[in-house]
Amino acid sequence: MKIYKVTETDHYGYSVDPKYFLNKKKAYEEYRALIKKAWNHPDLASRDDLDGEKPIKELEDCLKDSGILNQVIVSIWNECNTPEGHWSDIISYGIEIREIEVVV
Repeated sequence: MKIYKVTETDHYGYSVDPKYFLNKKKAYEEYRALIKKAWNHPDLASRDDLDGEKPIKELEDCLKDSGILNQVIVSIWNECNTPEGHWSDIISYGIEIREIEVVV
């Protein structure tokens, strides 16, 4: 039996609020909904910020051996206030759909 995991991964690679589906079509609907939400992120980097690159990029060479079916990387601005001062940087997070084989 196969199940499908759809999740965002933070910039450290940890899953954030994963959702599991028995139906592959429903999993892809959730995956596309997360990508649509990412395009509306208030801190989404622009092409100018990324030297002409898209702020949301699909990875062509997903780790098929690990079960990842599709994955995108989203680039956003991150701001931090420290005692040493204020700084901004672009960080990335992922959105992925993964197939998991379940043995029953």
